[in-house]
Amino acid sequence: MLKSILLILTTPLFISCANLKVTRNDAPTAGTESQEIKMSYIAWGFAPIQKVPPASSLCAKGRFESVIFSRTTADAALTWLTLGFYVPHRATVICAK
Repeated sequence: MLKSILLILTTPLFISCANLKVTRNDAPTAGTESQEIKMSYIAWGFAPIQKVPPASSLCAKGRFESVIFSRTTADAALTWLTLGFYVPHRATVICAK
């Protein structure tokens, strides 16, 4: 009984990590800079806490090579502990040369 409860409680932590990469070109340019943005949502992901800055403020000339959206195990744990009310994400912007 205790093992099954523990399995049910820990399973979301192992299956909740995710990555999504959006790329403008097939091969990224060497020597590009990257910036990580932490994005948080409330109300089960429907309302952002802060706005995501525009690409022009993150990259020179406002151009980016790719964006990687991800969730870590810690992000998934926070979502699970708040029953989905607080949903943190991360975005890594790789700027173009």
